[in-house]
Amino acid sequence: MFDALVWFGDAERLPLPLGEVVQEWLRSPKASASRRYGERGLKTLRRMGSDAALHAIQGMAQRFAYKGGHNIALAALRTEAIARHLTLEQLEDRLVPTCGLSAGGTRVFDYGPRQITLGFDGNLEPVFREEQTRLGSRLPRGRNSDDDALVERSRTEWKTVQKQLGKLLQIQRRRLEQALVTARRWPVDEWREHLFGHPLLTVVVRRLAWAQYDGAELVGTFRIDETGDPADLEDDPYTLSAHPIGLPHPADLGDTALAWAEMFGDYEVIQRFDQFTRPLREPQAPGMYPWGDDGEQRIVGVEFLDLGSGSQMRLADVPARVLSECWSDADAVGG
Repeated sequence: MFDALVWFGDAERLPLPLGEVVQEWLRSPKASASRRYGERGLKTLRRMGSDAALHAIQGMAQRFAYKGGHNIALAALRTEAIARHLTLEQLEDRLVPTCGLSAGGTRVFDYGPRQITLGFDGNLEPVFREEQTRLGSRLPRGRNSDDDALVERSRTEWKTVQKQLGKLLQIQRRRLEQALVTARRWPVDEWREHLFGHPLLTVVVRRLAWAQYDGAELVGTFRIDETGDPADLEDDPYTLSAHPIGLPHPADLGDTALAWAEMFGDYEVIQRFDQFTRPLREPQAPGMYPWGDDGEQRIVGVEFLDLGSGSQMRLADVPARVLSECWSDADAVGG
C-alpha cells in the first residue's frame, strides 16, 4: 500500500490527509501495529519528496513528543536540505505553502457576479470582505443571483484552506520565535523573497519588528507600515541596507524595547509571540537563579559551553539573549 502511494499518489494533494493519519498512528502505544504503520507512513511522505510532503513532515518534526517519529521527520528534512545545498532553516523557509494567497496576503473567492476577499485581522484571524464591507469570519452563503457552481467550488476550496491555516500559522509562529531566540539572520534578498514577499508569511512579518545587524551590532530597526514599506520607530521611511536582517530581542533593543511595544499597542498590532517584553537576566542580578537552598542562590546542573573550543564559559561572557532565554526555560522547569 505504501509503495503504491509513492508511485501513484498525488504528491501535492495527498500529503495533507496522509500526514493527519500518520500523526494519529504515531500517537498509538509503543510497539503497536498502528505505531509501525505511522513510521512507515512517515517514510512514505519522505519518499514522495514534494514540497507538500516535506511540509507535512516539518509539522511532525515540531510537534512530536515521540522521539522516534521526531527523529525520522527531522532526518528527512536534513537529507532534503543537503540535497538542495541549503541549511535546514533555509529549506523550511522554502516549504511554506501559499494557501492560494496573493502577494498581499489575500485570496479572492469568485461567486460570479461578486467576489469575496479573504484577509486577516490584527489577531491573524480570517476576515471576509465584499469590496469594502466586512462580512465576518465565515465565508458567506450564496445568494440567488450568485453562480451556484462557483459558490460550491469556493466553499470547498475554503474548507481545505481553513484546515491548513491554523496549523500553518502555529508552525510559522514557532519557527520565527525560534529565530528570535537563536539570533538567526537572513540575507536581505532571502528575507524579501521568502518572508516579506511570501503571501502567507508576509501577514506575520508585518506584525513584528525587524533589525539589521553588522556582526553582533544592531545598526537599525524597522517595521512594515500600512503601505507595505519599512518604517523606523519614528514612523519615518527606513531604507534597507545590505546588512543581514533578524528579529531584535529585548537584549538588543535596550531602552527602545518599551517604545516599540507602545507603538505596536497604539496601532493595535497583536503579535503571535512576545517580542518586546521577554524577561532579561543579568549575571549579577539578585534572584535570577531559579533554585536556592535556605536563601542561598545557586545554579544546579547548568553550564554554558563555547561550541568553538568546547570550554565552559563564565556567566558574564554568555550573551544576554542566550542567558535570558535559557533562564526563562529554567524558571519554567524549576518552578
